[in-house]
Amino acid sequence: MNRAKLVVVVGLLLALIALPVIAACGRQAGAPGPVVLRTVTSLPETSKSNMGLWMLRDKVKEMSNGEMVIEVLGGTEVIPLFDQGMAVKNGVVDMAQTFATTTPLVPVASTIVLSRMTAREERAGGYFDFLVDEYAKAGIRYLGRAAHSDGPIFNLIINKQIDRPSIAGMKIGGIGPISNALIEAMGGVPVFMDFPEVYVALETGVANGYWDTTNNFVALKIFELPLYMIDYRYYQADNTFIINPAVWDRLSQRHKDVLMNAIIEQENEVAPLYRAELDKNRQTVIDRGVKPIKFSSQDAEWFIETAYRVELENQVKLNPQSGPRAKELLTKK
Repeated sequence: MNRAKLVVVVGLLLALIALPVIAACGRQAGAPGPVVLRTVTSLPETSKSNMGLWMLRDKVKEMSNGEMVIEVLGGTEVIPLFDQGMAVKNGVVDMAQTFATTTPLVPVASTIVLSRMTAREERAGGYFDFLVDEYAKAGIRYLGRAAHSDGPIFNLIINKQIDRPSIAGMKIGGIGPISNALIEAMGGVPVFMDFPEVYVALETGVANGYWDTTNNFVALKIFELPLYMIDYRYYQADNTFIINPAVWDRLSQRHKDVLMNAIIEQENEVAPLYRAELDKNRQTVIDRGVKPIKFSSQDAEWFIETAYRVELENQVKLNPQSGPRAKELLTKK
């Protein structure tokens, strides 16, 4: 390729990269038509865990009388999971419903899974404002929770029966690091594993277990395998809404109020629906053959309390500046 052609190609690539930002800026600057918030999700569009996103989309349109709309571009096929935070920061998209634990720009954001408060309590008690400040340091505006249950959502599924919370030497897969400290405290070995790898890894013994929600256990059809589920949930959902700060700043006060009020309504309304979905899918995996594991009351308490204690300690160690404040806000009074 000669120099002239190279210049043209590079120019076209730069223009394509800039298009989403230019388009977003134009729509936010008072152009005719509704304000459009171009949004991606960290989940497949068919996932039940998108229920908060669909609810928010409908509420924003209704509450703004069609003046503002959320346009969902797709999921990780549009922006890879671990790139979504940066895509919002750089204005490639306006908003995202994404996992806090996959936003390396804001390490302390993963403490959200350790909350034992409702979304309303987080806003009233200072934790919401703490997250707004932490995201702002990274050039992202935190808006609030997406699909969540106002309570614990994760279960640990393994390939053998146990009577106590010990999984010595067992390799436990997961999509992120948030359960690593708990797995290690139980004697296990954490293994990073993406969704498409889970079934085969469990089937072939590459992994001896996997942690996730019962919703995803059903979606992945791992109930087809001879597995056992520790029947105690731990940690909250980390589905969150984030927005590019420049896009947020360009919104009129009315549109900011609409968006935030819609998110708050969604937080309150989606929680019981999400809990019901978890409960339904728990029963589905049990009915399809996964055997529930129950511990003694003492061991059950150890399992739950250890989950929160070791990860809080881990967060303080990983984030010495902000971790202690997160621990203070999240520790039971």
